[in-house]
Amino acid sequence: LAERDGRDEITQRDLTVAVDRVVLDTDAAKRLLSRDDKERLAFHEAGHALVSHLLPGAPTIERVTILDAGAAGATLSPDAEPDHVLSRAEMVDGVVALLAGRCAEIHIFGDSSTTAERDIARATDLARAMITRFGMDDHVGPIRVVDGGHDPDLVERRVVELLARAERDALEILATYSTTVQHLALALLVHETIDRRAFRSIVGDLPHWGPTIDLRTMAGEDGHGSAGPDRIDRSPSRFSP
Repeated sequence: LAERDGRDEITQRDLTVAVDRVVLDTDAAKRLLSRDDKERLAFHEAGHALVSHLLPGAPTIERVTILDAGAAGATLSPDAEPDHVLSRAEMVDGVVALLAGRCAEIHIFGDSSTTAERDIARATDLARAMITRFGMDDHVGPIRVVDGGHDPDLVERRVVELLARAERDALEILATYSTTVQHLALALLVHETIDRRAFRSIVGDLPHWGPTIDLRTMAGEDGHGSAGPDRIDRSPSRFSP
């Protein structure tokens, strides 16, 4: 990699890319991607990365890559089996970040692709777990929902509402910072993988985006639809430790 780029020193990025190519074994598949496919994938991963960076509850970005076309290359988002304590706000941010790749494609190309399949599955599982397992929806209540133990139409409606609101939040972020998304995508097209330092140099000092949607008040006048940008309050606690 260093020789190809005309450098006489091996960098950390060279090592990271080398590990990706050996462990992920995607170099052959990458070469088969058309220019259009690589461009779409670059914007997809740029969307994941930027939204994850801007949402305080989403996972921290360590690197972004387009080498692994079969999975979200930006970050590992929290799934339905968290290995540490997650707040409702953090889980909502995780859903928004998961949908951000698809939303970046929609924002730039006007449609989405099959690249989002895994993201949609994980976002749906996470949203459903929030409502059926962790008691994070006041309309359903603090109850563990099992088959036949609750109104299935209500549960599904709340899952759909959460995903729809998360998608709108992701689209709003990407529209606001469209230029930054394009800069990230261009860097991915050129370098294939960018590390944390390179990522931070591109995004600069953008402020955290927030607050995001609040499941406690996500309802319309009829008690079912979503009306208005209800938000999670992220203001500092009034209590001192």
